[in-house]
Amino acid sequence: MAKKKGVEKVARLDTPVEDLDEKETLMHYNAVLIEELNSKIQLILECVKASSDELGGRISSLESRIINLETRVTNLENRISTLELAFRNLKDDMLDMERRICSKINRVAERCENYECRLVALESGH
Repeated sequence: MAKKKGVEKVARLDTPVEDLDEKETLMHYNAVLIEELNSKIQLILECVKASSDELGGRISSLESRIINLETRVTNLENRISTLELAFRNLKDDMLDMERRICSKINRVAERCENYECRLVALESGH
């Protein structure tokens, strides 16, 4: 840029391009490129931030769903344990009933045998 009355003017970003010399034009061009790059980087950062926020929301949602599923699985495990205990108790009860029924059947069979013997004795005594 030309000197005016002994003072050299320094080019600034808002200096019109026509008023710049070759060196200043290159500097101005580089400054414009840097400004465009900064603008694009800012846009990229905003997109990354928006994506990060969205992913954060999705992750929170998934964490909540996982906690819910873990609770449901724990409840199912507890119910299965309760059912296993009930089945064991039923099995024990059935075995006990089978023993009692077998015992009663044996007593009935003994009585029948006694009655048969008495009938045979009565029949032979006649």
